[in-house]
Amino acid sequence: MNEEGLKIIFLDIDGVLNSEVSVDYHIKNKSNEWLYYAPWYGHVKHVNHIIKHTGAKVVISSTWRHFYDVRMILHLAGLVGDIIGKTPCCKSRIRGEEIKLFLQYVQMDDAKIEPEKREALLNIKKELLYYHRINYSGLKIDNFVIIDDDTDMLDLTNNFVHVDSYYGLTRKNANKAIKILNGDK
Repeated sequence: MNEEGLKIIFLDIDGVLNSEVSVDYHIKNKSNEWLYYAPWYGHVKHVNHIIKHTGAKVVISSTWRHFYDVRMILHLAGLVGDIIGKTPCCKSRIRGEEIKLFLQYVQMDDAKIEPEKREALLNIKKELLYYHRINYSGLKIDNFVIIDDDTDMLDLTNNFVHVDSYYGLTRKNANKAIKILNGDK
C-alpha cells in the first residue's frame, strides 16, 4: 500500500490543449496543417505549471486516450509530467462516469478482491494504469482535478476546472487547478 497518496490531473485535450486560439496561431504562422489540432505548447505550459506546484500525475480522460502514441505526442508538445494512465470507456460516454470508474478501480484494495473476480479486475486496473510507473496495489489518491471543456462531470464539479475551448487552458484555469489539488478550494 502506498503511504503517500497521489494527486491526479484528469486531462482532456481537444478544447483544452488545443483551441481556436492555437489553430489561429498556426494558420497565421503558416504552420503545417497537422499542427492545427495537436496539443500546443502555449497550453501545455500551464499543465506543467500545475505539475510544478502540486507534484500531480496525469491521467488522460480525452478521446485521445485511444491513440497509442498520445504519451509521445504530449511530451513532444512540452509536457514534463508523468502520464500514468487513462480513463476507461463507458457505454454512456459521460466523462464524469469514466473518471468515477477510474477512481473506483485503481483504489480497489487488491487483497479484498473476491478470488473469482481477481484476475479480471487486476487486468482492468493494469490497463487503466497503463504506464506502470507507480505501485498500483492499493493505490491511494489524495486529491484530483478534472480539466475539460465539456461539463458532463456528474457530482464531481468541486474538482472540476471548466476550460473555454476558444482560449484553451489558461494560467487562470491552472491556478484554480492548483488550489483544488492542494486543498485550497
